[in-house]
Amino acid sequence: MKQRHFNIHSIRLRQVLLGPLLVMVCALGVGVPSVGAESSPTEHEVKAAFIFYFAKFTSWPDSTFKNPKDPFVIGYFGEDPVVPALLNLIDGKSVAQHPFELRKINADSELSDLNILYISPSKRKLADEVLDSVQGTSILTISAMEGFIPSGGIVNFFIRNNRVRFDVNVEGGKEAGLEFRSKLLRIAANTERSE
Repeated sequence: MKQRHFNIHSIRLRQVLLGPLLVMVCALGVGVPSVGAESSPTEHEVKAAFIFYFAKFTSWPDSTFKNPKDPFVIGYFGEDPVVPALLNLIDGKSVAQHPFELRKINADSELSDLNILYISPSKRKLADEVLDSVQGTSILTISAMEGFIPSGGIVNFFIRNNRVRFDVNVEGGKEAGLEFRSKLLRIAANTERSE
């Protein structure tokens, strides 16, 4: 399968986030090519960068972290090319003094200490079950599958005109005790309300 590359300037980001995203992409080496490689970040690197920004521009309840140095845990359920890009991006980094930790999740995993859960489209058949198991928790659920938000997911990636876009279920986030900063919501394609 040919990997699509996305020019960072073709991603429809408003000016408020374009500068920081471009600085982050350059500073962290995302999309910085080796000799002879294309210079544009891949779709998966762009999604990883957005996940990084969801961690930075979302507020969790005060009770989320028991200790100031507790890790900020991003779980992933199912193999996905976003995972290595995300690991590369968060390695050695932290959010609000909480070091990032990336954890593989399976059907038997304890999910209560996760902050973000990325559900791979490869796990579509189990997505509803996983979403039911995190209902009532402060876990930001993210995926890239059709029907994710109506099923109770909070952020869903999609491709439109060769651009990585995302929708945000603001009401679902509020129910989870999450608060999205306006910088994040301004670049969302849609801020959907759950019904």
